[in-house]
Amino acid sequence: MNPNQAFKKLRIFAASPSDVASERAKLENVVGMLKPLADYIGLSVEVVDWHKVVPDMGRPQQVIFDKLQPTTWDVFIGILWHRFGTPPGGKDPQTQKEYLSGTEEEFRTAFRLWEQFKKPRIMMYRCTRQVDLNAIDFDQARKVQGFFAQFDAIKGEHPGLYQAFDSTEAFEKLCWIICKSFCWNIAKRKKAARFPLKRCKRWRLRCPITCRVALRFSDALRKWKRCCKRSAPKSAAGAW
Repeated sequence: MNPNQAFKKLRIFAASPSDVASERAKLENVVGMLKPLADYIGLSVEVVDWHKVVPDMGRPQQVIFDKLQPTTWDVFIGILWHRFGTPPGGKDPQTQKEYLSGTEEEFRTAFRLWEQFKKPRIMMYRCTRQVDLNAIDFDQARKVQGFFAQFDAIKGEHPGLYQAFDSTEAFEKLCWIICKSFCWNIAKRKKAARFPLKRCKRWRLRCPITCRVALRFSDALRKWKRCCKRSAPKSAAGAW
């Protein structure tokens, strides 16, 4: 890649309570594995959440938003299991209801932006593995249940599709598929922008302006895909 070429940044915001810390770490690991490949196509992938925020005074959730501005998020990934989180002390500006957790406030902020600008892309994941009964806070579990009930296409406040997983390894596979897909799609868009098609008057065909260079670029993408497959977690081997 040309060192003078600007990197396109893909910012992923991760929202999750403390009970899915292992899944949150898997997301970081997958992005780290993809970094050399992302660098190759001029893409900088960044995962951020409240852990990346420098301590400051004020309502904690507002401090997070001030530092990690929601308008800069390209992707919102939310992960919930049996905990919903603790109240952040803020109210929904539309309903004037108090948020039940910081994760909920982050989700609803992202959802309002999506309604206006179709950005960020919102992806919610629900862990369904068994929980030790001694560790369950049933009030928290009911809040999680109520939150996902609002994804209903007819009666839900925020209709949508979420995905369930039953193990940390299964979530790692989902993360790999997501991040690989983002990188691959951006690579293909870069190829299309770099090698526009034009109509050949002699043969009446659509062909690249610079065929040899385009073919070399295609070969590079195929090599990148094979390298990506070798780097994938074992659980994601069948995802290609």
